[in-house]
Amino acid sequence: MQNDAAFFFKNIQFGYDSKVILNIPDLLIPRAGMVFIIGPSGIGKSTLLESIGLMSNTFKNFDDSSSEFSILNENFNPEYLWKRDENKLTSIREKLFSFIFQTTNLMSNFSVLENILMAANFTPDEQNKIESEVKLLLKKMSLPDDILDRSPQEISGGQKQRVAFVRALVGQFSILLADEPTGNLDIENSKALFGILSDHIKEKNKVAVIVTHHSELAHEYGNMIIEILPTKNGYATTRVLKKEAFTFKEGVKS
Repeated sequence: MQNDAAFFFKNIQFGYDSKVILNIPDLLIPRAGMVFIIGPSGIGKSTLLESIGLMSNTFKNFDDSSSEFSILNENFNPEYLWKRDENKLTSIREKLFSFIFQTTNLMSNFSVLENILMAANFTPDEQNKIESEVKLLLKKMSLPDDILDRSPQEISGGQKQRVAFVRALVGQFSILLADEPTGNLDIENSKALFGILSDHIKEKNKVAVIVTHHSELAHEYGNMIIEILPTKNGYATTRVLKKEAFTFKEGVKS
């Protein structure tokens, strides 16, 4: 049912300039669980993630009355928003999404804790609660508490990646979007992080949409797998390889 959708697509095309690179006739991404996007390099995985996260304006065909795109059951015309209301785009991103990228984007002139807190959406009264959540996540990620006072320049690449996970999971969000979040890690560390992420997503009643080139990890941890594959028409399309029941619990506090 569409009511259970984090994202719903009907006759949506994505591309750059006049070229369509991805066509989605019909797709529903559920509101809970681990959803992986896989496919060969250059096929449009990151384009899809950036588009649904309203980071890039690649929607191509909203003059077509049959096209529909919704986020958490609210219909959007992204082309209109990009042209007319960038403030609303920013508000949607801040309210609904959290992000993890292959590049951690930690700012070296701030401490690890400051980097984490800047990304969390919270009021001053909630800071103690947020810091407690940060320390709990650090423990799950096998990171020491004293890392919070260090500069990102003083920690290893693997630690930076785990800090990026902590930063993304702290605070309020409905949808986590991750683009190759373990791309710089070996398979064992990738498994460890995806295991922690899967437990957190289930506990908090959230959905994570993850681009990865590790298809074996997608099959191990994914409740849903979306493959992007080429067609004879010159653009790519999507098909669902795996879809497990993972029910969004209405009214559950995250």
